[in-house]
Amino acid sequence: MAIIWLIVAAAFAVGEVVTTALYALFVAAAAAAAAVAAVLGAPVVVQATVFVVALGAGIGTGRRPLMRLARRGQGPALISGADGLVGEQGLVVTAVRGSSPAGQVRIRGEEWPAITADGTVIEPGQSVLVVDRQHSQLVVAPL
Repeated sequence: MAIIWLIVAAAFAVGEVVTTALYALFVAAAAAAAAVAAVLGAPVVVQATVFVVALGAGIGTGRRPLMRLARRGQGPALISGADGLVGEQGLVVTAVRGSSPAGQVRIRGEEWPAITADGTVIEPGQSVLVVDRQHSQLVVAPL
């Protein structure tokens, strides 16, 4: 029975390399623990119990810290398009009058359709802050 547990462990170890989800790793470790129990002469019920307990303990206590460790080296998520403009300042080109019709705001040399969240009118030439995005329109507030 130990050879079967080792085959399961090897298969899930290979699966972990392919998926990197950090679930198959714990299945492989639990299968290896069950293989040790089999080598020590434990009955199949004990081997299965060792497998289940080791799997639950591994996922329950080890996965979250390992995922944090794996993500630690990654930089911040890349935000682009209109989402990347939230927090930027711009200049009103065409009056922004609430939600309809959209005015125009120039940010980073590009003109974007813009609305205000509270319906206030912002005249051309005023500076604004992008506070959100609704569909393809920026939501701005006067500075």
